[in-house]
Amino acid sequence: MVHLLSPTGKSIRSDPAGDGHYGSKRGDRIHLGTDFICTPGQTVHSPAKATVLRVSYPYKGDVNYSGIFLDAGWCYIKIFYFEPFVGKGVELYRGQPMGIAQDISLKYPGQGMVPHVHLELSRFSNNPELYTISGG
Repeated sequence: MVHLLSPTGKSIRSDPAGDGHYGSKRGDRIHLGTDFICTPGQTVHSPAKATVLRVSYPYKGDVNYSGIFLDAGWCYIKIFYFEPFVGKGVELYRGQPMGIAQDISLKYPGQGMVPHVHLELSRFSNNPELYTISGG
């Protein structure tokens, strides 16, 4: 079994702005990732052994929030709302530091959103919770 590491070492968020579990309802859409609580400025770690494919920006035209797209071999992993200090082609080990958490709650003021890092898988099952997620 594959064991993913929580990129923040913390649990999944649930707050007035929404539930951070995979498959949670977000209005008329479904949340396709898992949101891990973070403290803005904390170190974000790689959830698995993977290679950085590219630095990504989750909001078109907004470079205030970033993340990376990883190839773990068995799946692709998108992780958002952190400033990466690794770039394309870097090979990461599970638990290796890869960036600094941003405060996504600032983009949605007044909604009670807890700062978090978003993790999403593609290829095979998209649900990160099907894999063992450990805090450290």
